[in-house]
Amino acid sequence: ARVVDRLLWRRGYDPAQVLREYGRTISNLLTLEQLATVAVGTLSDVLGVKRGALIMIARGADRVTLRVTEGMGQVKSEEIILALDSPILIHLMMAGEPFFQYDLDHHPDLQAAPVSEMENLRGLGMEIYLPILARERVLGLLVLGPQGTGEPYGEREVTFLNTLAQQTGVALQNAYLYSRMKGLYTKISRLNDDLRAAYTKLMKMDQAKTDFLSIASHELRTPLNSIIGFSDVLLGIEALDEKQNRYVRNIQKSGRGLLDMINDILD
Repeated sequence: ARVVDRLLWRRGYDPAQVLREYGRTISNLLTLEQLATVAVGTLSDVLGVKRGALIMIARGADRVTLRVTEGMGQVKSEEIILALDSPILIHLMMAGEPFFQYDLDHHPDLQAAPVSEMENLRGLGMEIYLPILARERVLGLLVLGPQGTGEPYGEREVTFLNTLAQQTGVALQNAYLYSRMKGLYTKISRLNDDLRAAYTKLMKMDQAKTDFLSIASHELRTPLNSIIGFSDVLLGIEALDEKQNRYVRNIQKSGRGLLDMINDILD
């Protein structure tokens, strides 16, 4: 079969061997970028594909977001938004089978799709869209441009590509989980940085409190004790007249009031 393919159709690859090697390669990949590069790179070697990407499907409360991860060629990496009732999304989720750009342009069930959705998908410049499933759930799409020969994808290629896309399902799920874990780790790292900054600020405030208590204890209370003590001595002198005694008592009263306030602050 390989000889006939090579001589008649110039397709010199063994699908089973390519799929085995591809499965071994993607088993250790953790990021979407690596997975997209390997998937599209494999198909570039086999089919001469020059443009391809991996699309992750993110489900929201009121819409679905297609996040494009470039694998090869100049591919728009902008997010594509699909409404929950979009015919494209319904066709993708219900059928779960490969479809072509020709289907998007001419399939009667898809003509009711919003123009913006059609234009965004058309802007990717792809020819075939391959759903990637894991546990019967569509996780993403493997999208490819034309073959290197310029020939349309035949039944043999579509079967091969569909099998390769299904092999990608587990790896895509792992990459998605790794991406979420990486995001959580980044968030935790930011929280740790904020915690360290708050701790540093708290230590500075604690040091300022310690400095204040030291000043209040030594620099303020010690002179006040001297003022109060000497005012007691002055009040014991009989030579002072009534006016002088009144001044000394005011000094003593004010000193004791200030000392009581400082003691309250220190407590």
